[in-house]
Amino acid sequence: MMAEHTPYQEEDFQAIQAGGFKKRSLLDRINPFTPFSSKKFVPSAKGQEFLDKFKKDTGKNLVVLPMEERDIEAVKKGYGFSPSGYFKNYALFGGPKDPFNRYAYIDPNDASLYTLVHEGGHAQDKNIQYDPYQQERRILARRGRHTKKPPSSYGEFLKDTGKFPMEELRRELLAEQYATDYFKNKNLLRPSESMALNYEIATGESFPYDKYKKFQEKQRPTDYPMQFLTKFLNKKDAFYGIKKGDEDLTSSAIRGKQKFYDNYLDSDYRKDAFQNYLNPAYEMIKSKGLDAERAKKSMNINMQLGF
Repeated sequence: MMAEHTPYQEEDFQAIQAGGFKKRSLLDRINPFTPFSSKKFVPSAKGQEFLDKFKKDTGKNLVVLPMEERDIEAVKKGYGFSPSGYFKNYALFGGPKDPFNRYAYIDPNDASLYTLVHEGGHAQDKNIQYDPYQQERRILARRGRHTKKPPSSYGEFLKDTGKFPMEELRRELLAEQYATDYFKNKNLLRPSESMALNYEIATGESFPYDKYKKFQEKQRPTDYPMQFLTKFLNKKDAFYGIKKGDEDLTSSAIRGKQKFYDNYLDSDYRKDAFQNYLNPAYEMIKSKGLDAERAKKSMNINMQLGF
C-alpha cells in the first residue's frame, strides 16, 4: 500500500526560472543609461519579486545580463568548471563601488532563480573586495621583501599560500546561505512533485521531507564552497606526484617517485598540516549554523585524511 502523499511544487527549487532574455531594440542598445548588451532580461514573477527585494534591501538595481564567453573561458581556465553565473567584484560599472547598479551575469539558456539569488548574495557582500594579502604587501613594501620570513612548517606554508582560497570559501558560503535563506523564506526550498512521487512509488513510503529539508538547509550549501579548498590542496599534493616530463626518467626512478608520493599521501606530516589548515574553514561553517561535521567527513574522504 502506497503511503499518503503530500503535494509539493511543480519544479525542483533549482529548476525554477528567474525569467529569460530577449533581443534589445537598437534604441535601447545605444541608450547610455542601459548596459551594453544585445540581450535584455525579462523577469518572471518570482524573478521580479527578488529584484524588488534586492532594490529595497540595498538601494541598488540588480541588473541581470547574459554571461559573456570570455568570462566563461576565464572561469574554466582558472577553476576547471563552467559557471552558471557570476558577479564581477572588480568591475567599475555594476561592481561593488557602482553607486547605482550591481550587474549579475547568468546563463541565458538556463536563467535559474537560485543562480540569480546566489549572485545577488555576492552583489550585496560588503567585503567582497577584501584582499587577504593586501596588508602583507604593504608591510613588505615598507620593509623590503627580504624581511619576509620563510614558513617554519608545511602547515604554516599552507596557511600563508592558502589565504585566498579561504576567502573564496567565505564569499561562496555567504552567497549560498543568502540564496538558501531566500528560498526557505519563500517556501520554495522544496522538491518537485515528480521527485517525491517517484520516491514514494519506488519505496512505498512517504517522501522524507525532513531529511531533504535538513540536507538543503544545513549540508548542501557547503558542498560548492568547499571545492575551492579541495582544489587548492590538490595542487599542493600534485607537486609531489608524477608530473609531465617524468616519462623521460628511468623505470626505477619513476617507481621511486611513486613510492615517495604514496608515502607522502599517507603521512601524518601531510594529514596534520591539511587538518590544521582546514580547521578555520570548519569553524566558519559552524558559525553560520551549517553542518561542519558533514563538511569535514566529506573532505576527509576526498583528500584521504582518515576519520
